[in-house]
Amino acid sequence: MNTEIQAIGNFIKLINTQPDLFSEQDRNELEAIITPLSNHDVEGLAD
Repeated sequence: MNTEIQAIGNFIKLINTQPDLFSEQDRNELEAIITPLSNHDVEGLAD
């Protein structure tokens, strides 16, 4: 599960640091999916 958590974290960093890679609509859709994950202790899921 650590690999999945790492991938999610890396993807969040990518979206935040390279916003030009995604259209505004894509970013909005991705944020709608990712925001609930970031509101929880994602690292705690690995325990």
